Amino acid sequence: VSNQQKLPLKTAAIAASYLANRKPIIVDSKSLTTQSATCALEKNLWPLDTYSCTTSIYNLNDLIGNDFQVQVNIKKGVRMKVMSLTFSTPLDLSSARTTVSALKNLLKSNYSSN
Repeated sequence: VSNQQKLPLKTAAIAASYLANRKPIIVDSKSLTTQSATCALEKNLWPLDTYSCTTSIYNLNDLIGNDFQVQVNIKKGVRMKVMSLTFSTPLDLSSARTTVSALKNLLKSNYSSN
């Protein structure tokens, strides 16, 4: 990588030296584009002086990985004491299929002879 640009490896020997004893990072072309989910903060009745928002991240399900970047746009002069994030999966048939599929793929990748 040079100037945030991927460069090809010149020989197989160089590639082998980079990949020796390493597990490659799985990359999906969809993850190269920005996907987002947004919500607007709303004042809570209780506890006082707290705000919250809820949004679906369903459109991010097909992306590989478990990392998210959170961006908060707040007015100048507002001070935040604590920010808490909760990610949950609804209990339904679709999420059960996704979970079983992910477990199956994990078992395949960890225990296959290839």
